[in-house]
Amino acid sequence: GTIYYLEIDNTLNAGQIVYFKMMDAASVTVGTDDPHYIFRIVGGARRSIIFPLGLVFSTGFTHWCVTSQVTSSTTSPTANVTVRYVTT
Repeated sequence: GTIYYLEIDNTLNAGQIVYFKMMDAASVTVGTDDPHYIFRIVGGARRSIIFPLGLVFSTGFTHWCVTSQVTSSTTSPTANVTVRYVTT
C-alpha cells in the first residue's frame, strides 16, 4: 500500500513528546528494530503530514509510538495517541 497523509493526534499527552515510528515490515521487535520513519509530535498537539508522491510499503506496514527517538525505546505514551491515514 501507499500512504499519502498522516494525522498524529497527541493532544491527550499534554507536556509529553511522542515519537511515531513506521517500518516497511510484516512485524517488528519494538526496542530492537530500526524504524524507516520517525515523526516527533509535541505534547498537547496534533500534526498533519502530507506525502504528495506517497510512501510505499511493499512488505507490510508496521507502526508504534514511544516516548523517545532512540531505537531501544519501549516506553508507551501515558495516554493514547490517535493516528489517521489516507492510503491506497
